Amino acid sequence: MPPATDSAGTRSAASRTDERGLPNGDSRRVSSGFGAALARGLRGVGSGVALRPLLVVVVAAAILPCSVTGCGSDESADVGSLRGDVAVQLALLRQGDVKALVETFTEKVRPAITEEYVRSRQPIYAQVTAESLVGPVAVKEVEGVKTADVWTPDGAPLGRFVFVNGRWLADTLWFR
Repeated sequence: MPPATDSAGTRSAASRTDERGLPNGDSRRVSSGFGAALARGLRGVGSGVALRPLLVVVVAAAILPCSVTGCGSDESADVGSLRGDVAVQLALLRQGDVKALVETFTEKVRPAITEEYVRSRQPIYAQVTAESLVGPVAVKEVEGVKTADVWTPDGAPLGRFVFVNGRWLADTLWFR
């Protein structure tokens, strides 16, 4: 659609738009500074298309808060080890190794893990992976005890885990 013009054939101030179709002076317009350079890509390096995704990742890592990126913190390592411990629990559940599985839960949950219960849950969790089971994780430490509240990727609560002697023990019976 061609821009609106007045009777003299010049574009009127109200109809002037930028290359994205936004009116000139629109607050969403990036016209200068680092944001504009990012939006245009790298000049002098071909079209900049190949480097733009890398630049976006580098910039995002630099400007996003640590709560989103993890910043290489112990929390991001904790989440990784938690997923690993859930994967171990899944493997033990599939194998039916009740004795070893019980050791990956806290004392309050252990009485609920019986041979019959594990056998009844094996078909349900036969094809489940830790990645498909563990979604967002909220790690917190209160009075020296580190806990993690875990949700599934679709937002349903999975359970709470407690960090004890270098590993995460499930504090709830998550395979219900």
